This record gives sequence, C-alpha cells and structure tokens, in this order.
Amino acid sequence: MPTQDVLRQRFGEPPFTILNTRTGTWQERRQGWLSLGLQSDEGRAEDLLSGGTIATLNENYGKNMAGTSIFDPVLCELAYTWFANPGDIVIDPFAGGSVRGVVAAKLGLQYYGIDLRKEQIRANQTQWRKIRQNLPADTPPPQWFVGDSTNITTILEGIQADFLWTCPPYYDLEVYSSLPGELSAAQNYRKFLEMYGTIISQAATLLRQDRFAGIVVGNIRDKHGYVLDFAGDTTQLCQRAGLRLYNDAILVNCAGTLPIRAANLMRNRKLARAHQNILIYYKGNTKNIQRRHDMTPFDLQQHTLADWITGPQPTAPTTPTNTCEPQPEGIDWDTWEADEPTEEPPPPPKTPTPGAWKERTTYKAQRNHITKGGSR
Repeated sequence: MPTQDVLRQRFGEPPFTILNTRTGTWQERRQGWLSLGLQSDEGRAEDLLSGGTIATLNENYGKNMAGTSIFDPVLCELAYTWFANPGDIVIDPFAGGSVRGVVAAKLGLQYYGIDLRKEQIRANQTQWRKIRQNLPADTPPPQWFVGDSTNITTILEGIQADFLWTCPPYYDLEVYSSLPGELSAAQNYRKFLEMYGTIISQAATLLRQDRFAGIVVGNIRDKHGYVLDFAGDTTQLCQRAGLRLYNDAILVNCAGTLPIRAANLMRNRKLARAHQNILIYYKGNTKNIQRRHDMTPFDLQQHTLADWITGPQPTAPTTPTNTCEPQPEGIDWDTWEADEPTEEPPPPPKTPTPGAWKERTTYKAQRNHITKGGSR
C-alpha cells in the first residue's frame, strides 16, 4: 500500500501542510457527511456578496459557488480528530451554518457556537432536529446561541473549552447582515480588525491551558485590488491573546470554473485564488501535547467514514481519483525490505562484517526511496 494510503487510513487524510479537497477520497468523505443531511447554506441569503455579484466572490476567493460559502465537513472532521479528544468542549465565536456543530456532535464533542442572526440559529436547530433522528441517543447536541461574540465570556459563562474552532467573516467579502456588531459590515478594514481582535481575545480566555485553537481564513483584496494579509493579521491578534502559531497549512479548494476565469483575472495580472489558510494555534506548554494527545486512537483506526456513519460496509480496494498532478509517494512499504526480512538472507560473506546486513538493507531502502521519487 502506498505511503499516503497508509497515512490516510490512520489519520483520515495524510497530515501534510497541504490538504487537497480535489482528491477522490476527500470527495467521497465529503459526500458521506452530506448524506447525513448537512445543508450549511440554510439560514443565509442566496447572494451575500458585498459587491452584489457572484463574480466578485469567485474572483477574490477562487471558489465556484452560488453566492454563499459553505464550510467543508471533511476539514472539520480532520480538525476535531487531530486537535481535540472525544468528549472535549468546542467553542465557535463565528458559528454561521450547521456544519461545525453537527460534525462535532457526530464525533462526540460538545459544541457551543454563537452567531448574530436569529434566522441562522433557527435554521441550524431545525436541521439538527432532522439529523439527530439517525444518530445514537447519547449524541451530544450542538448548542447555538444568538449574540455578539464580543460578549462571548458572558454568553458562555462558566464554559471552559478544549478546542477553539472557527471561520470568521473574510472582511466584507460576504456581508451577512447589517446588525450592530456585524464584522462583515465594518466601516473599514482597520475597524474590522479591532472588532475581530476583541472577539479572539475574549474567546482565548475561555480556552483551557495546553489546548489548541484553529482558525480558517483566506486573504482578500481591498477596493484597489491590493491583497490584505488577513492570515498574517489573524496570527498577530492571536499572539496578543496568548495563542501562538503552531501549524499553518493550505486547503486547496475545488477549482470549479476557476481555470476559465483565470484568463480574465490576468488582464489585471491577478492570480486566481484557489486556497484557504488553516492556522492552528496553541495555548500552553508544548511539552504537554503528547500527554494529552496520544497516538492510540490513530493506531486503532481501521474504519472508513461509512463505517461509523452507516455501519460497517464491505469495501473493495480502489485507487483514489486525484485531479492533481501525481506526487512522489516515497518508499513503497509493500516492497521495502525491513531489517528483519521474512525471507532467508543471502549467505554471509566469508569474513562477516558487524552490521553488514543492516547496512545493506538500509541502502536498499534508500535506493528504492530515491528510485520512486523520494528525496534523501
């Protein structure tokens, strides 16, 4: 089995700094989640774009949408399984749709999300009532609250969180409402960052020591076409709140019609944006990470998404479809010869050299690694 398939079996997806939503395996997992009844666009207007045209979002953000962004449930699944433990408490100051709450519940986490708009919260709760009918009775229900997250410490008074997981508005890329406290309707980017920083600072106080926080963001352009470093600004605000950057990764979005529109963008020499930034922060002493997050759940993980959504299903070996260029797989673990081979080793030399067999097999592993496209 290729190395990436081994990692995918243990961790859901290879834990690399580039996560590719275009692969066949990712899309299969996504369809598995959607089969639960996830409809994260419920409760939102059909077109939330500040410019009033879907083309604006597609140009700046690089996604093929109907005017409203949808959070990826597979990314959510990975974040929860990699950086939280079953039974943990998750807080989300920018709740939006139902995805992060429903996925948390399915994985056994207690979720608390806050959103300004009553209609969004009602839509989330209505959707959850439908989904929970097909889930175990002891599934922890996600809790959504109507409110301004600048008051998150009051709204969630007494809550001590184990994981902060959220996706804030990308400034004015999508305008969700005109309510007081709406970040996406801020007067300017500086005011937006002031409000955003207050929310991060307040949310960080609810996070326990030695815990992770994850924020999904994407850089945007100002009215003159210059890029606003939203990812970098987020990290500065988090560091002020006591959250230090621990991992940064790229989420490659499905291209959709982006290749077609890229030529038009190049008239102004703009590159078509096809990714988001996944920023993982840590609060506490990194020496305590292994004590809280051991590898046992991953070592025991032999299931597929269908196994724990609909029960074990018979599966046949398949070759995942990948729309990207093939990447080097490194060592082929099916053909690699270990230091203790199952077959009889060749006769030893007349003058045995200590460690000769180990050196020979190690060299062969390196040779296979290089031949198959790996690096030394």
